Amino acid sequence: MELNPLNLKLFYLINSHHCPALDTFFEVFRWAGHGVFLIPLLALVYKFRRYKLRRLVIGLVISLSIVHIIKNTFPQYRPVLTLGQDNIHLLLDLHGNSFPSADAAMAFTIMGALIAGEHRWLQCVLVLYAAMVAYTRVYLGVHFPLDVTIGAVLGILSTNLHVFYPKSRRKPVDDVALQHHDEEKIPACTR
Repeated sequence: MELNPLNLKLFYLINSHHCPALDTFFEVFRWAGHGVFLIPLLALVYKFRRYKLRRLVIGLVISLSIVHIIKNTFPQYRPVLTLGQDNIHLLLDLHGNSFPSADAAMAFTIMGALIAGEHRWLQCVLVLYAAMVAYTRVYLGVHFPLDVTIGAVLGILSTNLHVFYPKSRRKPVDDVALQHHDEEKIPACTR
């Protein structure tokens, strides 16, 4: 699965274009995809967007649980173990299962849980954040593009499982009563 030609071509395209400044930036930015990042983020969401906290926490539990199950059910090695250290630009030395990316799943869960109803600039920041976390994982040489793509899909889907979120408390409106109500507002001469 990881050795799909398109997956490898895209991996080399991203991983081979590097420079010292970008290396430093992505080594620091990688922390934005780790669990440590969740502590200040959850505090900010609690303070400023408390109504989105439940969706975020449930989404994170769902996505990271699914990632854990998939990693242990369909083990795929990281690029360094699949391609060899001489063939990649490796900035982190990680071993173990690669598929799917938990960092990408977390970032896209955060984006999916927080993006609705926000100002356009904040929506752009959230999309850029999630995309950068996914890109960083390939740039650093620790994930294939397929790993981050599936992680992203899992993250987005986990925030859209409406089964786990409270439904609207509004009562359904009877269509006949609504139609009768609307007719009452129309003057008799125009009926």
